[in-house]
This record gives sequence, structure tokens and C-alpha cells, in this order.
Amino acid sequence: MRQPTSTDDQLAWWRKALKEGLRPDHDWPECGYYKLRSRVPNNNPRIKRQWSTIYWPVQILLIQPIDWTTGQLIADESHLFLVGKRKVSNQLEQLDLWWRLRPVTLTEFQWLTVQTDIRQTPLLTF
Repeated sequence: MRQPTSTDDQLAWWRKALKEGLRPDHDWPECGYYKLRSRVPNNNPRIKRQWSTIYWPVQILLIQPIDWTTGQLIADESHLFLVGKRKVSNQLEQLDLWWRLRPVTLTEFQWLTVQTDIRQTPLLTF
């Protein structure tokens, strides 16, 4: 059995990224708060895909199945992406999103979340 990852360890890379202006540069997601720029839907294959001015709030959580009697993990930890109000648990889709995320402060994440709720636009292609 293994110990669950502590909250400080989960958020260490995100905190460092905020201080140093880092972008995702490795193949596994890191917990924290991010923004994702959406793409404009395009059905014409001759026109290059364009980027929207809309950003979506993204929160990456670590799911930890824990045996509460021992405090040990009973299964592997896994990531859960929350893009706006949509849950993304497919690992391939998570990795595709991970490379396009930009770390943001908690305050900016909250602002993006409120803006998304106010807009009430349908979820664009991201």
C-alpha cells in the first residue's frame, strides 16, 4: 500500500509555474488552476482553425481512493480535469488539453468561472 500524495506536493508544480511563468513541458498533468483558450468551430477544411477570445477555466484534481481506516491508497491515483462544468476523465483527451493550458492564479480562475456562468454559451470546441 502507498501513501496518498499530499496537497502541497500536488500543487508544487502549479505554484512554481505561477512564480516562474512556466508552461506544461512534460507528459503528465499537474494539479492546479489553469485557463484554456477555445477554438472556433470550423467545418471548412480549407480554412485554418482559428482561436477564439474565450478562455475556459480548468481545474485539475487528483482522485485518491483511500482506505479511511488505514489512510493508505487502495488503488492508483488518477487525474480529473474540470473544464468549465464538464468533467474530462479520458487520459488521451486530458493529455491533449494539458499541452494547451496556461497556469492562472486562484483569483483569475474564479473570475473565469464567473464569466463562463454569465455567458452561458454552449461549450465550444476546445
